[in-house]
Amino acid sequence: MSHNDFKLSDQSVAEALKRMDEKLVRHTEAAEILSVSPRTIREWTSLRKIPHRRITPRCVRYSVPELLEWAEENRIDVSR
Repeated sequence: MSHNDFKLSDQSVAEALKRMDEKLVRHTEAAEILSVSPRTIREWTSLRKIPHRRITPRCVRYSVPELLEWAEENRIDVSR
């Protein structure tokens, strides 16, 4: 299989570019964004309530746009 055999669709390329623009933050920054404690973020993550990316088994990051969208959908007041 040559490199020419592997082609990405326009949608795949668009998704990849979008992800490159996303800011990923740690649980402490996610907590500040959502106006909750870092412990709450860790709990929501373990319960899979909140969108997150597991980079390694011990490294978790959060996409700021996904956090804000999740907060809006779940009526979390981030204005505090």
